[in-house]
Amino acid sequence: MKRRAIRLVGIAIVALAVGTAGGTTRNAVAALPPGNAAQQWDKIAEDTVVASGVFQNEGLIYMGYVSSAMYRAVSPGERLGQSPEAAVTEAAYQVLLHYFPTQAATLGDLRTQALAAISDGQAKDAGVSYGDRAAEKILRDRADDGLMTPFGTTSSFPTLTPGPGVWRLTPAAYAPPQTPWVGAVKPFILESGDQFLPGPPPSLSSAEWVAAFNEIKEHGSNTNPNTSETSVARFWTANVIRQYNRLARSRDEQVAWSRRHRAARCNGEHSRRRRADLRHEREVPLLVLAPGHGDRSDLGQTGRRRLRPDTRL
Repeated sequence: MKRRAIRLVGIAIVALAVGTAGGTTRNAVAALPPGNAAQQWDKIAEDTVVASGVFQNEGLIYMGYVSSAMYRAVSPGERLGQSPEAAVTEAAYQVLLHYFPTQAATLGDLRTQALAAISDGQAKDAGVSYGDRAAEKILRDRADDGLMTPFGTTSSFPTLTPGPGVWRLTPAAYAPPQTPWVGAVKPFILESGDQFLPGPPPSLSSAEWVAAFNEIKEHGSNTNPNTSETSVARFWTANVIRQYNRLARSRDEQVAWSRRHRAARCNGEHSRRRRADLRHEREVPLLVLAPGHGDRSDLGQTGRRRLRPDTRL
């Protein structure tokens, strides 16, 4: 139980660290994704967020809500005797239902399947209860964190006098930036959004800036013949909600495999050593026989005393 709960916490922390309009139609058959409860509901959250049509930057916030709820539901679960799977399921479900009510039918089907796979009993009931309370706390704590709705909402942003080095709207549409308000959202882990700001960019008249500009021109061209560089560029055109959460689940699988492999090796080594100990225990070094004590006629060539299986030292 303890290792299982820790693993569920681990993936929840990793998902939170990377943290990610309109309704969607109900799937014909909603099937649970593979993996443990945290992996399943991380994938369900990923699918729910991406399908909603939110911009990727605001999608990270919704993924953070779900991950935070799963973590809060599981981290005290070991001490409270609850089922960590039930706690994770209920916490993720309640948060997703709150922010994506149009997907209630699909989410409800998935919750039913997930809970049906858990044995009925006090641990399951406690898990559902604590999962619900964890979700409620997250929703309460994040009620005024700066999130703007509906999905895809833009906001005003400070502008500077146009000139070299000043960001400007992109022609020809000159569309406003997607989600400038995200910069003011309350962080999940940091104390403030400006806690670790980078230094200022180099001067436009510096050799460093000129070198960087020329590098971008050369390597950022769509005619760049370097296949590895173009592959990297194409990789980063994918949806970051998909990328980061797939990475988190893949990493969790690697860690789990490594633990199983180490446990198997340790068990094998333990068995080997135990067999050696048993062989050794069936022989008594000659030194333990005090001079003048015992019958030496049963000593073999090794100088050790052969014992019958029922012999006691």
